[in-house]
Amino acid sequence: MQFRKDINGLRALAVIAVVLFHYQPEYLPGGFAGVDVFFVISGFLMTSIISRGLDKKTFDTWRFYCARAKRIVPALTAACLVLLVCGWFAVTPVDYAALSKHIASSLTFVSNIVYWQEAGYFDAASTQKWLLHTWSLSVEWQFYLLYPLILIGLRKLCGSESLRHVVLALTLLAFLANLWLSFAYPSASYFLISARAWEMLAGGAAFFYPLHVSDKTRGYLALAGLALIAITYFVISEDNLWPGYLAFFPVAGTFMVIQARDEKSVITTNVVSQKLGLWSYSIYLWHWIIVVANNIYHLELSFWLFVTLTTLAGFLSYRLIEQCHRPRRYWLMFILTLAGSLWVYLQQGSPERVPEKFRHDALSYHETYYGGAGYSADEWIYFHAKDNDYKFILIGDSYSLQYGRTLRDSGIPVLGRFYHGCPFFPTLAKYEEGGELEACSDQFEEVKQRIEGNDKPLVLAQSWDSYQEKIMKKDASDKLELTEEEYNDKVIAEMETFISRLGDRKYFLVGVPQKAWVNAYECLARQSLPAAGFFPVCSSTQPKQDYSVNGRLKQFAEAHSNVWYVDPDAALCEGETCTIIDDGEPVHSDRSHLAVHGAGKVWQELMQVMASADVSLATEKP
Repeated sequence: MQFRKDINGLRALAVIAVVLFHYQPEYLPGGFAGVDVFFVISGFLMTSIISRGLDKKTFDTWRFYCARAKRIVPALTAACLVLLVCGWFAVTPVDYAALSKHIASSLTFVSNIVYWQEAGYFDAASTQKWLLHTWSLSVEWQFYLLYPLILIGLRKLCGSESLRHVVLALTLLAFLANLWLSFAYPSASYFLISARAWEMLAGGAAFFYPLHVSDKTRGYLALAGLALIAITYFVISEDNLWPGYLAFFPVAGTFMVIQARDEKSVITTNVVSQKLGLWSYSIYLWHWIIVVANNIYHLELSFWLFVTLTTLAGFLSYRLIEQCHRPRRYWLMFILTLAGSLWVYLQQGSPERVPEKFRHDALSYHETYYGGAGYSADEWIYFHAKDNDYKFILIGDSYSLQYGRTLRDSGIPVLGRFYHGCPFFPTLAKYEEGGELEACSDQFEEVKQRIEGNDKPLVLAQSWDSYQEKIMKKDASDKLELTEEEYNDKVIAEMETFISRLGDRKYFLVGVPQKAWVNAYECLARQSLPAAGFFPVCSSTQPKQDYSVNGRLKQFAEAHSNVWYVDPDAALCEGETCTIIDDGEPVHSDRSHLAVHGAGKVWQELMQVMASADVSLATEKP
């Protein structure tokens, strides 16, 4: 089909939005919607190619697949190969194994499914996944595989004249499915084609239902579409349910721009937009890799340096890979890269590159360093106790369970109740996936019923500061929108209700431990890698961070004679400096949870506070 400058310029605007969002979300809170713009464009172009080929009776499904592969695979393979090679020198075994898995899933276009399945509580942060952005390429490729078969089948079944009506109907049905799926299964909907297909079908509808626009109104329609897309970029954010109904707006804006066919728009047809549009695919491939490198290695790239590196990488990839048509060489590179990634994955990230203590895979690392590994959540756990012969009760989320192994080694009889990612509040609930997390809401009542009738001390440790953006009233429907101060007020009000409902006993509130700015384990492991000379020496300390909720909890304890505040900083910090590596051991198991070593230090502080409150922890010897 004829090259359209307006669509090429629209690609540029979409990739700019995505790049800005990923560098700093505050710059463009809804910039991630640029991906949705790409989906609509793809749907339009693919429908054009398939439909015109069918009309001329020249369409060949295999040639279509090969053409799509030639467009997508070479640049993707090159990026994956660079990561695979550089990873051997600069990525720790546990992360190298994950990277190799993601390379294989990206090259086989199932990465969207892999990332959806990996979306767990202790999963690596998104900014540590080098190929996370390839989920959208997998969605597109899955669409490419199915779409021509569907159109061919519908054309035979309904006839060429009715095909466009059927596509429009499918678009509407897929949009309705997206509305339900986004609400019922938010994580799956974000990554899977089931909630994204309507966007590409909307592009197909734009082809089948062209608007006849006069030259006078063409510019206005295009400008209105661009405005709708731009408003989406600025108004929505990652806090909104997505795609959901809000995705209608960037999709509608893209639909309008495509229909306008405005080849004279200053916004989309200027030289910069045209160049960036041509390089947009390669820019998209490389920008996220640079974001992850900046995050993991603390490069502290300035905005303009980041933009320069991203644009340069995109330009080089376009000129050297996309425009260099050597299919045999690229297929050989594809096979070698895929085989190499599978080999690295089976070798568990080539652990021979580092000393024994840094050779953990993801599971063994978690089991070795996280203090709560091996213990179940959402059930009562007896530590050295049975029935009611425990000394105190320990409850909370994973920030409480992280003391599990220290407690096991202490020999103190304790009754524990834990639930990952769940605040133990009496009247507030966890807001998750569009509503109340019922299992979490039940935890407080479970505790209340279990300990009713005794006056044994209770220790509550949880990630007090983590729930501000995901809290709601129990049995309500909407999330609470709270400032930090308002949230802290809610926490204190909950604690008043907490101690009144759980009766007259001694309460110990463990504050938020210092969070690590870097992953100390990864930093220590990188010191043994072949490229260690390029990395800075790991610092064993970092400046102290203040958490406002800790101060409020301390004040609350001081105002109640039966409440004590346990300050993790007393164990982990000295003055304004806090320890993140102690005697060569990481204090944290990730950037927030304490490792066994760090948990042991805070546990000692808890024991001292409980002793000062005249809590007897002595056990009878047989």
